[in-house]
Amino acid sequence: MKIELGKFVPTSNMSENKDTYCDLLMTLCKEKYGEKAESICLPVIRWLETTDFFEAPASTRYHEPYPGGLVEHTLRVYNNMVELLKIAPFNACNVADATLCVLVHDWCKIGLYKRDFRNVKNPQTGVWEQVPIYQKVEYTPVPLGHGAASLYMAQRFFHMPMELATAVRWHMGEYHLANEERSELHTANEYHPLVLLIQFADRLACTKYSV
Repeated sequence: MKIELGKFVPTSNMSENKDTYCDLLMTLCKEKYGEKAESICLPVIRWLETTDFFEAPASTRYHEPYPGGLVEHTLRVYNNMVELLKIAPFNACNVADATLCVLVHDWCKIGLYKRDFRNVKNPQTGVWEQVPIYQKVEYTPVPLGHGAASLYMAQRFFHMPMELATAVRWHMGEYHLANEERSELHTANEYHPLVLLIQFADRLACTKYSV
């Protein structure tokens, strides 16, 4: 798969970001699955369209907490991944595999947030106004934990060998981690460069100096 840094920079237009995401998904499917690409990719896109994935926020308040923020965040992670692939040991990672991990890493947030409102005082008028916000739903749709939920959903459509499975499972690194899981995380980081690649790309996307 030939990738040009910056080619998939997200915009403020949800429709454009959706098209970019779907095009990128089809591109990697063609690279990984050849003639079977459409039969694998199209069901994924049709399923995503039945969910709130393309309209959902990336979080309630930490990063991209607005409609379409989840796809925008995903594309930022992708851009960071492309940059990181230029350096060792990440340049040994398979680009299509890394792209797949990026595109599915936050599927756990599908159906996770609901729109609500809160009262905020307008600093100019002093009048209390209702502003839209997002809150986490009362029941998590896939209650397996952050990375594990994304992996579970991705495995419905894609074969995820160990390196890809660990990259999605541990993409949050030390976050969302129980003490007894630290050994598994450290093993995954040590033996699978793709795991750290996705961690770093995701972490950078949550900073103010993200690509």
